[in-house]
Amino acid sequence: MEFRIDISTLKEVQDTLIQTVGDVVKIQREGAIKLRETEKQVLAMRENLRTRLTQKGVDHGA
Repeated sequence: MEFRIDISTLKEVQDTLIQTVGDVVKIQREGAIKLRETEKQVLAMRENLRTRLTQKGVDHGA
């Protein structure tokens, strides 16, 4: 059994694969940036909570 694949089909598949890999890399980078931003926000929120809970006059019985 012999298979024939047209060179234009191979080129199209290769181009699609390259584009897909590029898209994946871009999405990964964007996700990493958003993760770092979110981590900073969570750390700021945690510090804000810690500060409020340790301030004088906080009603601990509530």
